[in-house]
Amino acid sequence: MGAIPITELAKEKDVKIMVGCMSESAFGIAAAVHFSLGLSVDHMDLDSHLNYTKAIGVGLSTREGINYVSGKPGLGVEVNGFGDECQTILCRMG
Repeated sequence: MGAIPITELAKEKDVKIMVGCMSESAFGIAAAVHFSLGLSVDHMDLDSHLNYTKAIGVGLSTREGINYVSGKPGLGVEVNGFGDECQTILCRMG
């Protein structure tokens, strides 16, 4: 069972829904924020991108504990100019 059916089942049963993260970059956090907002989850703990000293993605901002996605297409996050090495890593992941 995937995340969307689980979320729908939890809502039917009046169970609170929380989305969290484990060492995600801005790309993963942006996807989780979109998912969470799209399904109106009850709680979000999406701050692992703040643990990185160098961000590989730009377009997600956090102010006063709240994540904001950009209005750009897709996840709204772009590669943060780390050159060919970063592009290669992202291509392998995708």
